[in-house]
Order: sequence, then structure tokens, then C-alpha cells
Amino acid sequence: MTENIDTSDENDDLIVGFKGLVNDFYARDIGRKITSGYRQKQKAGIVIVAPFGYFKDRNTNKVTIVEEAAETVRLIFSLYVGGNGLKAIARKLNELGAKTPAKMQLEVTGKNIPNTCPEISRKYIWINTTVKNILINEIYTGTLVNHKSETSSINKTFCFTQPEEQYRHENYVPAIITRELWEQAQLLLSERNKRAVRAGHNQRIHRYSGLILCQQCGRKFVAIKRTWQGKERVEYACNSNHRYGAEYCTPHRVSEEFLDRLIIEELKSLKKSAEENWNAIAKSVQNWASKQSNVDVQIKRLQERIAQLEEDVEGILMERIRDKGNAVRYDRMLEKHEKEILLVKEQITGYQNMEIVLNKKRMEMKTSIDLIDDILDSGNLSEANLRMLLQEIRVNENSDGKLDIEFCMKAAFRTHCDWYNEVMEVIDSAAELMVGNVDEETA
Repeated sequence: MTENIDTSDENDDLIVGFKGLVNDFYARDIGRKITSGYRQKQKAGIVIVAPFGYFKDRNTNKVTIVEEAAETVRLIFSLYVGGNGLKAIARKLNELGAKTPAKMQLEVTGKNIPNTCPEISRKYIWINTTVKNILINEIYTGTLVNHKSETSSINKTFCFTQPEEQYRHENYVPAIITRELWEQAQLLLSERNKRAVRAGHNQRIHRYSGLILCQQCGRKFVAIKRTWQGKERVEYACNSNHRYGAEYCTPHRVSEEFLDRLIIEELKSLKKSAEENWNAIAKSVQNWASKQSNVDVQIKRLQERIAQLEEDVEGILMERIRDKGNAVRYDRMLEKHEKEILLVKEQITGYQNMEIVLNKKRMEMKTSIDLIDDILDSGNLSEANLRMLLQEIRVNENSDGKLDIEFCMKAAFRTHCDWYNEVMEVIDSAAELMVGNVDEETA
């Protein structure tokens, strides 16, 4: 009506189509510009909306901590790492009357948070999803991560972006929690979900839940609270026996306190073995450094050998052009020379990177040794420590009724011997190469 176009008039059909095309192009162009501007802000590290626990000054763009909300964030992380589940934490926050992110934003900025469940958020109560969103947000360590997800403008499909496509800004805002605490929470989130760990009603999650496996029936162990001599203790028993009776499997009962003692002894033994290997590698690195002058001589000789081989290759190519009848023979000679050049280059790379490889292995071992020290010094095994250390605990009952308990450590804690053997193989092979080169030149 405003443009005086009659859609029933066939003379106006072309104008209608043309205007529709122009308007559609304009809308798409505006959409692309908005998306581009938003991505540029993400790359620059601009906080678009301050998350729960922070406040952004619109005039200075400075992000500061809201202490009341920050205390709630710290409480959530400490409760979760301390063995509480998401629902238990939400219930406790509601009992304490802690303000939700929606309530806090309404008070601080006067705006409501966009939501998909207004009947819940308008009541300003905590739910497990809200707790989980806080636990997985890395900004509480001071690191701002932008472009974590995107939505297709055509299909309207939502997906998470790959880590290499995200924009990370380290130490961008004041940290509310430590990096270590955040990483422990991520480990527990992953492990509890993977192992389907659940807590009883109004109870904390037991530390070994989902970690103990019965070798007879293949079922996991369940935690049972018992009172013995007036003291309450936690025991773990085979789930098949617990649910279906003795005809399915024996209980294989083992106490939490006993498992703690065994793991502490295992860690002490592992630490001793790791320190011995670490000292042996340190000595090997020192010996290698003392031979650095010999290594430099070998590298120079190998480089001269490459120059000679490349000169021979040029000569063979010229002969191949002159003598086309023996092209196959020259091709075999060229292939042999190319393989030798590649082998010599690999030897040079090995010599040059030897010290870097050795020191890297030493640092990997030292990191896990320090971690074991921290656990032993603390005097207790937390759930986060156990899930970081252990892949699983296998329990098998012998014919005489005794239990065999096997601890399957995770890769970072079970490969000290593998690292040691790998490093020694590298050193031995390098030594053989050096001796082989000297013998070849002598001959």
C-alpha cells in the first residue's frame, strides 16, 4: 500500500520480485556485518555480557568482581569438589537463600536474563543446570574464552566450536577461583558422567564410586554405610551380590579406609621408583652434555656427507640424460642416494634435538612426582585425586576367600618405567650412531 503496488496486477509482478530481491540482499548484508562486528569484539577480548560473579562498567569496559556472587561461585566449586552432586548443591543454595544469576543481574543492571524457562527463573531458584553452567565456565580462573559455540543462520543449528577456533584471552579478568580447583571440577564432571556416578538422597558422592570393578561378574562396586564398634564406616561390595544375592556373586567387601592405606603405599612405591628413574635420566643427560663437542663434530661430518651426496646426485642426473639407454640403472642409483640423504638428515635432527627430548621427558616425570608429593603431604585422598590417579581398581576373590586388589593407574602415573626405557633407548641408539660413524670413517 505504501509503495502503491498492486499484487493482483500482472504489470507489477516484476517490480514485486525485484524489490523482494533487493530487500533480501539488504537484510543479509546487515546480518553479515553484525556477525563480523561481533566476531571482531570476540577476537579483541571484549566481554559482551559479564557472567555471574562479575560486573562490567559500560563507560570504561572494566570488569570487576561482585563479591557477594563470587562467594557463591567459590561455594559451588568447593561443594562439588568436596563430593556433592549438582542437585545437592542447588538444594543447598536454595536453603541458604543465595541469589541466582537472574536475581543478581536484575539487582545490578536492572535487566532480566533471557531464558527458556521463565516459570523457573522468575522464581529465582537454583537448578542443577545453572550450577553446571557455572562449573564449566573458565572465566572464573581469569581466562576469557570467546566463540565457544555458533548457530547457523540458515539451518538454525547449534554446535560447539573446536578449541582451535576459539579466542582465548589469558588473565583477562580477576580470578575468583584457582586454576587447579577449576581443573579438578572438570575432571570430576567428566569422570562422574562417564562412570554414571550418583549420590543417594541428601548424601554426598562416595570417593571410590564407579572405580572398583568385580573381576568375577564384571559389575561395579557400590558403597554401603555400616556401623562397627560404634563407629560408622564405608564399605564397598559387588553390586551383583548387593542387589541379587549370594547365588550371583560374592560380596568381596572392602573398606574405604583399607583402600586408602593401600593406595598410599602404592603411591610411595611409585614415587620411589620414579625418583630412581629420574635421577638415572639426569645422569644420562649430564653425560650426554659432556659429549657435546663430539656431537658437534659428528653433525659437521654428516652435513659434509649430505653435500657430497647431493653433488653425486647432480652428476648421476647428467649421466642419465646422456645415457638414456641405462635410465633404469641411474634411477636405482638416485633412489639409493636419496634414501641415504634422508637418513643422514634424520641423524642430524636426532643429535640436535637430543637434549630437548631428554629434558622434556625429565620434566614430565618431575611433574607427576611433584603431584604425588602434594597428595602424600596433604594426608588425605580426595575424590579428585583418586579419579586423577586411577583408571580403575580390580578386585578378584581367590578360592581361599582372600582378595586380590589391582590398581590400574592412569597414563601419567604408570609410565615412569616406559619413559625411562624410552630415554635410555634414545641415548643408546645415539651412542651407536656415533660409534658407527667413527668406525666407518676409520675404515
